[in-house]
Amino acid sequence: MILEGTLIRPNTSGRVELIAGQLTIDPQAGRIVQVRTIDDAPTAADSYSSPQPPDLGGHATEWLVAPGFIDAHVHLPQFDAIGAGGLPLLDWLDRAILPVEARWNDSDYARDRVRAAIGRMLDHGTTAFAAYATIHHDATRAALEEAHALGLRAAIGQPMMDQHHARDSIRSTDALLEEACALLEENASRHGGRVEVALTPRYAVGCSARLMTGLAELARDHGALIQTHLSETRDEVELALKIHPASNYTAIYDQYGLLTPRTVLGHGVWLDDNERQLLAQRGAVVAHCPVANAFLRSGAMDWNLLDQCGVRLAIGSDIGAGSQPAMPRVGQALLRTVGDLHPEGPIPDPAEVWWRLTRGNALALGWENVGHLEPGAEADLLVLRPDVAWSNAPDPLGMLLHSWDDRWLKAVIVAGRVARRFP
Repeated sequence: MILEGTLIRPNTSGRVELIAGQLTIDPQAGRIVQVRTIDDAPTAADSYSSPQPPDLGGHATEWLVAPGFIDAHVHLPQFDAIGAGGLPLLDWLDRAILPVEARWNDSDYARDRVRAAIGRMLDHGTTAFAAYATIHHDATRAALEEAHALGLRAAIGQPMMDQHHARDSIRSTDALLEEACALLEENASRHGGRVEVALTPRYAVGCSARLMTGLAELARDHGALIQTHLSETRDEVELALKIHPASNYTAIYDQYGLLTPRTVLGHGVWLDDNERQLLAQRGAVVAHCPVANAFLRSGAMDWNLLDQCGVRLAIGSDIGAGSQPAMPRVGQALLRTVGDLHPEGPIPDPAEVWWRLTRGNALALGWENVGHLEPGAEADLLVLRPDVAWSNAPDPLGMLLHSWDDRWLKAVIVAGRVARRFP
């Protein structure tokens, strides 16, 4: 397969560039095997030769080719709970979210909803993600199996709680640790490759010290990704520190061995200087979820301050407190949040936001060969045909980001094969 047009190409400086070029893809290997760039401006029609994007028609100069979007924090069952507002976080979790997740006790139902959730993400151009399933072991296995069957790059976890919540939302510590170990071993033998198990203590309030310590040990033994939540609201912080005495919320995870370079912590809204320093020292990642934070009125994460402190950052939709499965719209929300917090200060520019939604999120999740357009990269790609005059705009990447329309998507390619084709 050969794709050509204007490439939205991540570079090594934390930005993307627009450059005319051509990608050669090996569908069997699922990788980009050759990249040819063209020095002429992308508006020069004669700088392109056949073939064009696969069976899509039109002239190559009309097309953009980009890495697929990557979502660093998403809840698969919560696609069925979008819009359940009006409650503070902890009440929202108990009264709106956990009842929806309880339906996944039926593994056939769970498998159907996994397919629907993944379908929604693909429809919006997300080709890789780190996701929470539910506390149900069979449902999480189904999610891993479905992601593997579709050839997706994904990390999926069984959100674990053994205390504080209603009986049907928690499990025994021993059972959860046994199931976590089983998921790791089964995935290594049955799936492997592009799908991995994320060990997922849901949040400190719902997890005992023994559960968190046990999951940390499994993560060390298997080199596994860890995902959890951190300091989303002030009430959550206060309750977590009552249950787990520590100097701050971040220190709770650190004392149980859960802060590693492969740890992704959602939100990080209410952090102090000591926490930011600790996160930077441990190399852990904070996944910013600006749409969700605004919806639940949790507060605004200070992206600039975390970045200045050297904390690794990622971006997540956080469906279903988040309502936007289209990652460019989450990127727009990031810029609004930073602008509101720092009206006189710098904000990330669109070239950085595009990088964060692709290469940056991939690196945050430990996926070296994902989210870029270089030989050897996994071929998770988007073919776009915008209906705006982006090439003549003062900031073409800014126009593409802020004018984003899902109808621009003409093909979504996963591991070198067309997974979605749109008129």
